Amino acid sequence: MRKRVWIASTTGILIVIIVIGISIFSTKDGEIPVPSNSLTVAFITGEESIGTGGVNDDIWLGLQDCKEEYGIRLRIYEVKGTESDFEQFQIAAVEGADLIIVKSDYAAKAMRYIRALNEEHPRIKLAIIDDAGRRSDYEQRGEFEKGKFSLSVEWMEPKTQELSYLAGYIACKTSQSGIAEIVLPEGENGQEAEKGLKTGIYESGKACDVRMIEAKDNDDIRAVLENSKRRGADTVILTLRCDDAYAAKLGKEMGINVITDLKINYSNMAKWAVRSTAPTMFSPGFFQLGYAEEVVYFDWDESKLPTDLLSSLEDVCDAIETDFAVPYTESMYAQYIKNKVNN
Repeated sequence: MRKRVWIASTTGILIVIIVIGISIFSTKDGEIPVPSNSLTVAFITGEESIGTGGVNDDIWLGLQDCKEEYGIRLRIYEVKGTESDFEQFQIAAVEGADLIIVKSDYAAKAMRYIRALNEEHPRIKLAIIDDAGRRSDYEQRGEFEKGKFSLSVEWMEPKTQELSYLAGYIACKTSQSGIAEIVLPEGENGQEAEKGLKTGIYESGKACDVRMIEAKDNDDIRAVLENSKRRGADTVILTLRCDDAYAAKLGKEMGINVITDLKINYSNMAKWAVRSTAPTMFSPGFFQLGYAEEVVYFDWDESKLPTDLLSSLEDVCDAIETDFAVPYTESMYAQYIKNKVNN
């Protein structure tokens, strides 16, 4: 029985990767090419952001793994957040970076430097990892999607619909009162998440009122759980960054089943970006990471879950891994239900 099941996700999080000229090992059987030790990777990050337990730490750990596994050269460029600091993009390119990685919030502030890269270093590849939820209104994402850039760009997100699907399924299976809540970071309560949630509820086979609630990562967890309790929820799935053990302890005090095992792995996003630096792997546009890249996953503790739930979770995760596509639009969902009923 698997203790950890990974579920690929494409919505979420933004990473910017720039790859200039790289040399790769030849591969067999269609495997993703692995870059050779000629590859230089630059990670653009905030001042003092490494070591704070945030997304940058996860990305950095993934890149450190790549250094060990593939022998890449790794450099870090720190910015303080003001617009002028983002000349670090140019500095990294001039200093020979083949691949530049950056979070989406930095990419949003650095568009004029990214446009300059497009003019001065058109062979560079750029990948943006979204760590901040929905960013569909960002001007630069639209530019990437329309292919206005000569340099190769990927705007990378985890699949929110798969994460919300699993959250809805688990919430229904574990709730006794029939009322559950999924607490998401502010800004992530989008259409894709709603449709994934709806499908997960349907697949659970239980009538359950599952609500998606938004909160901030720095909100007081006790207050968040108290509000859920007040609204009648007996199961709360927390996807906020918090102390998992503390949240579980608070839930036990309040009589709430608190689940914090749904995760997004930014380290694996960074590793996927490094592995995917072959010339054919990047093209201007928007890219969603799926199950195979192990970006979103449910890291359960078998000792805390009933045997019947464990068995059904494994079946669901196996289905997502092989051939299950989570419907996340009205038309997709309607067709999915129709097919389920007819079959």
